[in-house]
Amino acid sequence: MALFQNSVLKKYLASQSSQPIQEAFAVYQSYFHNPQIRENIRAAKEEQFQEGFLRELFVKILGYTINPMQYFERFDYEIDAMVYEFGFSKKIRRIEEGGEA
Repeated sequence: MALFQNSVLKKYLASQSSQPIQEAFAVYQSYFHNPQIRENIRAAKEEQFQEGFLRELFVKILGYTINPMQYFERFDYEIDAMVYEFGFSKKIRRIEEGGEA
């Protein structure tokens, strides 16, 4: 079963301006299709590139704000919360205690 009805999708897509989408896709291509960057991403561990991925895709390409609320002191807090959510907490604890990942 589809998430949205086809008529709703067609209506929504028809109302979108293609210019911002094309501009965002050009920025996406310039970063994620760069052969050197792609090789660096492949060589990195997931945890190493996680913050960079979030910043590049969501902030620079999609226009999100990193810290929309004043009480967030640093971006690391949000990343840590997400890392713990996805079950990396044991690995993080080992690293914090001086062990290996």
